[in-house]
Amino acid sequence: MDGNRMSARSYGFLGGLAGIAGVVLLFVSFAINSGPPANATGTELMEFGQQNYAKILWGAWMQALGPVLMVLFALSLVHLAGATHRLAGSMTLFGATVLMTVSLIEISLQLYSCRLALFFWARAFCPEFLGIWRSCWQSCLEPWG
Repeated sequence: MDGNRMSARSYGFLGGLAGIAGVVLLFVSFAINSGPPANATGTELMEFGQQNYAKILWGAWMQALGPVLMVLFALSLVHLAGATHRLAGSMTLFGATVLMTVSLIEISLQLYSCRLALFFWARAFCPEFLGIWRSCWQSCLEPWG
């Protein structure tokens, strides 16, 4: 066997490990990121965002990485089954694409809401920070014109 190729056993083991790690990361992200209270006012949402900023970011990071590992697991199963060019393999790839798209949209909105909460907090309590915020935001947008 070629030294550059993984054996099917080690490939399956690493794929299974990725699947388990992905599920664990997803469960932990849901456990640490409980979400704001129901029917919260705007002020309560701001307070929740300020108090749980680190938890929200860690949860978002885990929610981004968990599905990647689960997709890796699913695609490794497709590869090991030899179904890459069959309908089942194509449908698995399509499902993985949909899962990652929805996951990345959700994570982007979570991170944007945290950034927006930080912006409003800075505007209300620390006006000198607003100038730093604007320059940072403009430097982020410069590459896109």
